[in-house]
Amino acid sequence: MTIKQILKDLESAKRPIAKVLQSGTNFKVIAIGFIKNMILDDHKTDISAKLVVLEGKVVYKEGDKMVMLSQYEETPIPAGVIHSVTALEDSICLVIKG
Repeated sequence: MTIKQILKDLESAKRPIAKVLQSGTNFKVIAIGFIKNMILDDHKTDISAKLVVLEGKVVYKEGDKMVMLSQYEETPIPAGVIHSVTALEDSICLVIKG
């Protein structure tokens, strides 16, 4: 799966498109594509991670905390904490786990 394929799949998507780009014993890299106003609903990760915006603008929500992220900005995602991501623009993000 490539980021170009995610962009193509987004043309007809109703929800964010998330695909594993690379994985190994202790890590995983996931690309997530959003169209403006799409929401990646509340969920949690089993290991700590980092959200990196490659393109666009998103809001990362964790409890009462909200972080607006633009291109090339990043935020940590703690393990076991419920969080969500909302796209303010068409966006491509990476989640790096491990």
